[in-house]
Amino acid sequence: FLAVNRAALDAYGYTREQFLCLALQDIHAPDQREALRALQRKGFIEEEQEQIWMHLTRDRRCISMRVHGRPIEFEGRPARLVLAEDVSDRVAHEHDLAWRATHDASTDLLMLPALIQQVDNEPRDQGANYAVAYVQLRDLELVGPTLGQQAGASIVQEAARRLEQVGHVFGMSAHVPADSFVLVAREAERRDEMVAALIAALEAPVHTSSGPHRLEAWIGLAYGSHQDQGAEQVIGHAALAALRARRDNLLTVPYERTLADQASARPALVGRLRKAVQDDAFALV
Repeated sequence: FLAVNRAALDAYGYTREQFLCLALQDIHAPDQREALRALQRKGFIEEEQEQIWMHLTRDRRCISMRVHGRPIEFEGRPARLVLAEDVSDRVAHEHDLAWRATHDASTDLLMLPALIQQVDNEPRDQGANYAVAYVQLRDLELVGPTLGQQAGASIVQEAARRLEQVGHVFGMSAHVPADSFVLVAREAERRDEMVAALIAALEAPVHTSSGPHRLEAWIGLAYGSHQDQGAEQVIGHAALAALRARRDNLLTVPYERTLADQASARPALVGRLRKAVQDDAFALV
């Protein structure tokens, strides 16, 4: 650095003498220094446009700086005049808005559309498969009327905390309000290991102000491929399997094509029954 103004000294926390002894890399976050070197090799051409960089203060705090530079001559030698504006508050606000748009406020987990987008954006390597577990907590709709809304919220939040830990190990997780969760194993062959982990995570009761509550669930399972299926369809398959687990009171049910056939046939049957009622086609016997 050849010269700095008072605003820079205040922002970074150095004395003028200390600042003038620094190299440009010294005020950049370590994970951005390679990008800085690449920009230097290009002669800072790209820096003519404003960019946001992560800078380090004297006490090693990270601050977001919007930087614009242009070449000048300073005391008879080529130099660069750089304007750096601290936009940390704005960047933090934008990150908070982005987080709120993709996460469930009650559990801090991803919302389902955000998880679907993440899965669909995963690298599409040939033959890459993943596994989905759709977890529906049992009898949660009865907790509010019997134990109170606060107890119900506490149970969901604790279940979310435990399942998020499982999702972090195997891939990712999301909350489907009010009583369901989706876990994705990035490696399909780890499906059974993930299921065992989530069952273990739900084993211990949740202790609320109204007393302990045992966590039980119906779990539907499905496999997905990045090559020919969207995540929304695969998660739908797992949800159908969870419905079958609930109907048959089973812990886990893997998806089969017959589940989709039966699900699609059900609305047609309901339609025929409604038409028969309207046409007075039923007779008492």
